[in-house]
Amino acid sequence: MQTNQTESPQDRLRTFETRCRREGLKLTHQRLEIFRELVSTYDHPSANAIYQRVQTRIPTISLDTVYRTLLTFEDCGLVARVPAFDDQGRFDADLSPHQHLACTECKCVEDLHWEGFEDINPPLKTKEWGDIKSKHVVLKGICKACLNLKTFKCDPQGGCQGFRLMNISIRNTMISRIKRGDVS
Repeated sequence: MQTNQTESPQDRLRTFETRCRREGLKLTHQRLEIFRELVSTYDHPSANAIYQRVQTRIPTISLDTVYRTLLTFEDCGLVARVPAFDDQGRFDADLSPHQHLACTECKCVEDLHWEGFEDINPPLKTKEWGDIKSKHVVLKGICKACLNLKTFKCDPQGGCQGFRLMNISIRNTMISRIKRGDVS
C-alpha cells in the first residue's frame, strides 16, 4: 500500500479499506479507529499514544488490542514501524519512500524526504551478507526547538521534576515561533 502525506486522510482510509478487503482482514470498528488515528497525525505515535487517543472514542479498547492490531497492519504492509528509539516502536501510515529525523531530547519523529536516497546503492560488502530488500535511515540528534530550549534546562543537580512535560509544551510553542521566523 504505497501512500503519501499528500493524500487526504479520507483517501488514505479508502485505500486502507480496499487493502483490508484484499488481505481478507475484517474491517472492525476498532481497526478503523486505530488506522484513522494513525493517518490523522504526523507524529509517528507509539502503540501507547494511539491507545490513549483512541480510548477517548472507544473506552473499552485495550492496549493489547491496539498493539496486536498495529502488528497485524504491519504484517499486511498497511503501516511501517519506525525504529527511532529503543524503548518502543513508532508507527507510520505513510509508506512512500522517506527517511526520518528523531530528536533524542523530546522524542519527536519527523519525516525526511531525502531526494536521491533511493538511488544510493548499498556497499558491495552487503552482497556478501545476502539480499537487501529495503533501506531506511533514522537520523538522530537534537531538533532546533530543543536546541533553542537548552537555556531553559534545570541544573542536573537540582533534579528538575516534570521538565519533560514542560519541554514538550515549550517545544511546540518554539516550533510555531521558529516557523514564523520569531526565533533563529
